[in-house]
Amino acid sequence: FMNQKKKFGRKVISYVLALVMVFSTMTGIVPGTSLTAQADVTPHEHNDITFQVWDNSISLPTEAGNYYLGCDVTSQGENNSEYNEYEPVNWLVPSGTTNLCLNGHSIHIVGKWSSINVTSESTLNIYDDGETSSAIVQGDSDAEVSMINVQGGQLNLYSGTLSGAFTVRIDESGTFNMYGGNVQGSSSVYVENGVFRLEGGQIKSTGQGVGVGDSGNFTMSGGKITGSSSYQPAVGVSGTFTMSGGEICNNNCPSNDWGTVSVGGTFNMEGGSIYGNIAGNGGGIGVVRNGTF
Repeated sequence: FMNQKKKFGRKVISYVLALVMVFSTMTGIVPGTSLTAQADVTPHEHNDITFQVWDNSISLPTEAGNYYLGCDVTSQGENNSEYNEYEPVNWLVPSGTTNLCLNGHSIHIVGKWSSINVTSESTLNIYDDGETSSAIVQGDSDAEVSMINVQGGQLNLYSGTLSGAFTVRIDESGTFNMYGGNVQGSSSVYVENGVFRLEGGQIKSTGQGVGVGDSGNFTMSGGKITGSSSYQPAVGVSGTFTMSGGEICNNNCPSNDWGTVSVGGTFNMEGGSIYGNIAGNGGGIGVVRNGTF
């Protein structure tokens, strides 16, 4: 009788072990590990990068790394009732290289003084491989600062949308490389002091698409600047603009007397197309003051 009980016990143990092995194989959960820990490890790979999930809905990373959004993020300070506005919250992109995939989610920058800052030790690469459209959005139409300030660092846009009242400003010898995606706003890109390279994607602005200050350098080898509709030119140049490809087209600036591309600095046109534009004194290129074309 005792031998039968032992045999029965061994059979039960064998059945239990077999069930555990089947469960582990089907779910990928290893016995003895935390279910929560297993759920957090979700592989996300593209562009030869393996991303880790970022699922904090109210803040952005403080350490450089490779992240994909697991939820929408709203960066918002406390509401200052005295001035009826939100206190500024600025994301200082960490030193090093940060790869950020929007993954079909959006980042909302709330507050007229809030921004994303890319400083001299930092590089921010933005991707989006989500099935739904996603964007980094400036929440205040009356914003007083640019949504993304490239202050000596480097911003690279591969896909996704940047949308703001003042979207991207480049200063302190910073660099913005646009390989794809969309930039849109009432003032899309302004190069105060640094370099903007447009190689792909589209800039669509209700105001000026690209502004180039005295110490700015804008090179366009691809992509499109379109949809501007204001008193400002689609491209305003006080510094240097070199165009070797891409299109500047279908901009409507009837209140602007100086052409869709207004040149007060230097414009070197080596290729590309400028067509279908409307301005006060012609639709193409206007050379003003001491400009050179």
